[in-house]
Amino acid sequence: MKCKILVFVVLVVFCITHACEGETVKLKNPAVASGLSFGWTFLPSLPLLYCMATDNEFLPAACVLSFSGFMVGPSTGHFYAENRSWGNKSIGFRSACAGIGLLGGVGALGSIQSEQWGAMDGWIKVSVASGVVIFGSALIDICSCPQAVEKYNQSIQDHGSLYFSPQIDIKDESYGLSISYRF
Repeated sequence: MKCKILVFVVLVVFCITHACEGETVKLKNPAVASGLSFGWTFLPSLPLLYCMATDNEFLPAACVLSFSGFMVGPSTGHFYAENRSWGNKSIGFRSACAGIGLLGGVGALGSIQSEQWGAMDGWIKVSVASGVVIFGSALIDICSCPQAVEKYNQSIQDHGSLYFSPQIDIKDESYGLSISYRF
């Protein structure tokens, strides 16, 4: 009898910790993904606008915050849609473009200091082109979030569900575990 009770307790604990019955997988909202991407891209820029308008001493910190928001913010909707691969790749792409743009800015400053005005134009073009590519990448990320959420929702709906439930018969003093899969 003690062995039966132990087996029953193990089955109940297993069912409680691994049960899927009653849990419904919630579908994600495309509007939330777009809002996250848009919000986390542009909200960090508000302190920058405030510091620029008021000549605040926190301007360098606000620039870093705004820059970070523009690098990471557009990907937050993809992280919400559990499309981490796309989000990480686009953050890396924007960061690489920012590095190239920074290199162009340093090159332009070097041209100014050495008074090589002809070389400065090329460096400025590199910086501007890098900024345009970063902005385009951010725009693509923000606009593609709803499709990523729809793809996630479709993958959730396409999979079946596995359910565990204990089976207890008090009359026959029997117990067991019922496993079912719904397509």
